[in-house]
Amino acid sequence: MNAQRLTEIRERAAKATDGAWRATLDDPYYRTYVLGSFNKGVHVIADIKGDNNADFIAHARTDVEDLLAEVERLSHVVAVIKEMAEEGYVTAASIDEAFVCDIFLQRLNEELNE
Repeated sequence: MNAQRLTEIRERAAKATDGAWRATLDDPYYRTYVLGSFNKGVHVIADIKGDNNADFIAHARTDVEDLLAEVERLSHVVAVIKEMAEEGYVTAASIDEAFVCDIFLQRLNEELNE
């Protein structure tokens, strides 16, 4: 996945109704609604037939944000590993794994604290 695709996903997530969404069954009609908060009230996000689809959509609001955060975290990890490989610390035949891990954790901490 490239940076442009991640940007598009972040932009869509930012435009979606804030807060956690929830799925609720409307018994008389056997319909499931995905609800979110909107202007201090409740807003229907989707009207769906099928609890599993509604549950998926309701959780997507927070799941997408969590997944984007994890992609960003792992991108930092990959960047640090690439930098260490360029500097010769990480090779296919790294013998002193503890040394490499110590340097990796130090670099990762520096990267995340910037």
